[in-house]
Amino acid sequence: MANCPADLRVSWFGIEGTWVARDPSTKFTQSYREYLLANGLISSDADLIGTPGDLEDGAAAIVDLAEHFDWRGSATRAIFFLGDEPLEGGTPQDANDVAAADGAIAAANARAVTVFTYAGTGILEAAKSEYARVASDTGGIAFESPVANLGGFESVLEQIICASGRGACVAIELPEISPSFEVRWGDGPDDNLETDDVEVLCIVASNRYSNVTFRDLKLHLVVTTSSGAPVPVLPDGTPSVLIKPSFEICFGDVGPCDPDVEDGFQSVSREVVLITRGAVEGPYTINMVSCFSAVFPMLGVDHVKIPLVRS
Repeated sequence: MANCPADLRVSWFGIEGTWVARDPSTKFTQSYREYLLANGLISSDADLIGTPGDLEDGAAAIVDLAEHFDWRGSATRAIFFLGDEPLEGGTPQDANDVAAADGAIAAANARAVTVFTYAGTGILEAAKSEYARVASDTGGIAFESPVANLGGFESVLEQIICASGRGACVAIELPEISPSFEVRWGDGPDDNLETDDVEVLCIVASNRYSNVTFRDLKLHLVVTTSSGAPVPVLPDGTPSVLIKPSFEICFGDVGPCDPDVEDGFQSVSREVVLITRGAVEGPYTINMVSCFSAVFPMLGVDHVKIPLVRS
């Protein structure tokens, strides 16, 4: 759907009956009870509060589905309930229906399920109010008859899909970005790092992106051999090659580069000390693990439709 792209999983249920006899092409080919039993989501009728055979036990159906349906782990949860009778066993509308609606609201909210309702033709006004309350108190929308034709229901379903997505918790794919690091040392080209030495290293963090700020950048340093093994230790257990400090070296914020300026990279430098004592000659690796927040300048635009009715 163009307005609200979604990865939908849709299931169609009757409360205790189906529409197959009226319309063989219907999608309502099973009750929710049959689905839950067939898929091993409940072990018996005793796991449900809905009364077997009660075709109008709408609030119980909402509770049972909220509690037992096999919701996808990261998906938004929504129930669209269509009925034309009070929510607890049908007519009359009384205190039991209000209590049943309270139970449906509590169960849905406890399991992060948004309920949308449709009050059909001829429903009692008091019952219609309870349909609306169940929807509003769970973050959904209440619809009511008449819906003129199939096209009208398509609009209803579109509103439900768009509204359901408001509460979705999803992970977006982020680009692989990170600061660039450079290590410098020495007073000249012949100032080597020796096996017994104390040398000041300058670590430079640079931002090569023009639309990203690296916020609260911290760096952890670990020295290993070139193969990734721990460095040899001295007889007293001290590493023969170590850096101080090595943990949470704070660079603060590193702002975006300026593409209109030559060498317009933003850089922040910090100094650390490399200490070697009786180290084995050969190549070593300074492993840099950075921690930061990437802040992007963004502009969001949304459009919310509001209905106005005649005064």
